[in-house]
Amino acid sequence: MLTPKSARAFCAEHVPDLVSASVDPLRLHSGFEKDAIELGAWIVRVPKNAAAEAAMRRERRLLAALAGKIHARIPHVERVAPAGSPAYFDAYRRIPGEKFTHAAFDALSPEKLARLAGDLGRFLAELHAAIEVEMARELGFLAPPWPLPAARIRAALKPHRDAIPVATFALIDRALERHAALPAPERLVFVHGDLGGHNFTVDHTTGALRGVFDFGDAGIASPQLDFQYLEGYGDAFARAVVRDYEARAQVPIDVEAVHLRHVVNILCHVAFAAEDPVARQLAAKLAWLAPLSL
Repeated sequence: MLTPKSARAFCAEHVPDLVSASVDPLRLHSGFEKDAIELGAWIVRVPKNAAAEAAMRRERRLLAALAGKIHARIPHVERVAPAGSPAYFDAYRRIPGEKFTHAAFDALSPEKLARLAGDLGRFLAELHAAIEVEMARELGFLAPPWPLPAARIRAALKPHRDAIPVATFALIDRALERHAALPAPERLVFVHGDLGGHNFTVDHTTGALRGVFDFGDAGIASPQLDFQYLEGYGDAFARAVVRDYEARAQVPIDVEAVHLRHVVNILCHVAFAAEDPVARQLAAKLAWLAPLSL
């Protein structure tokens, strides 16, 4: 695992010109699968294991295939570890704009939110049309890694029953049962899989979508999957994105199914945090259960 000190040493060894060109302090964002080093105008990504490296290589092939097909900016990988290097990494220029936090959502006017909803609807319509399912398979993509199996979610949450109200546990069971009963999708598309405000940036002066990144959870699934995070910003915003998407893609989206997927997605996040031996995010994510409804 990189530390700020070892991350700077890593960059000095592998991308010394980027270190010398940056006047901003290095920022290290440590994820579960990889570290992202923000170095001025650049993002340097370092996998934590062989599976993460394979996923990054697959994502690089995808980004090359998407080039020119999406109106929003996506990463363009310009630096890659040379063949034979003992440490894999890649680097791309940072996507402009600010991440879309809940505070940012609250600060945007209805007009700016409407623009963002339209831009997100357009992005998803373009993405779902850009990569055919067969091409996605050739690139190495299968089903996204989430949602987690229901049995795994239940097993992860069981040790924390004392911290979860009985009524919430009953809701969890209903949600998992209804999710299991969802009909097989009539149409499969290539999805981003993790389209939340942590993975796209916005121009807060206009509400315009600036760019989308982190396709690491992409895969082949129902188009409903790409709307599940947007419910976190409220039903009205999510439905505005759906309306724009439906008009562009001419594909109907079951908003009730999207809501159910949103609830199960929250359960996945809580379960994943519960499985973490360090319990870095568990307390915060357990609080996500309180406002859930079906």
